[in-house]
Amino acid sequence: KLVQKSKLFSSVRRGIDLLVHVGEYHNVISASVEMRRFMTVQQKRQQSSQPAANNSTNSTIEQYQRTVVA
Repeated sequence: KLVQKSKLFSSVRRGIDLLVHVGEYHNVISASVEMRRFMTVQQKRQQSSQPAANNSTNSTIEQYQRTVVA
């Protein structure tokens, strides 16, 4: 009887460990997904908030290329 109890206990322990492991794995995945979402949102925000700056740098580069080619 005692052996059966210890076997049951160890299997329950293993199940709990597995559950905890899966939970940690899920937390890591959700955290990485959240991070990626946050990064994309930040990039979009930066692009929308600095269209003029981007355009000016692009035009400057184009002018420079034109002068180099000419």
